[in-house]
Amino acid sequence: MSGYQEFLGIVANYAAIATALVAVTGYGLYRLELRRKRRLLGDYLRERKAAAKREGRKGQHTVLHLMAKLRLSETEVFQASFRSRKVRPVLATDRTTGHARDILFEYDDGSEDDAAPR
Repeated sequence: MSGYQEFLGIVANYAAIATALVAVTGYGLYRLELRRKRRLLGDYLRERKAAAKREGRKGQHTVLHLMAKLRLSETEVFQASFRSRKVRPVLATDRTTGHARDILFEYDDGSEDDAAPR
């Protein structure tokens, strides 16, 4: 083998290692971002639930409200809520037709069994 081929072999090995490191780092950053969004949603809903309880309300919020307050996209809100053990989606229905009209999200602190929207 010539020196040029050996050099290319070494470069190829380093490139493979660098590719693996970049992929693992990228995946780690992706998972950290998912966790940050999940915690952001959970913390916000927990605070709002505590304030709502003092006022006799349930502290349920629409996707649109959460998008505006947390600066997340609709997809990010749903993704964060479905990954969380503490955020519960609640289906709001129209009283006259009985059809679903909205999805609300609330913090599930384990103290309520009634999930009817208010």
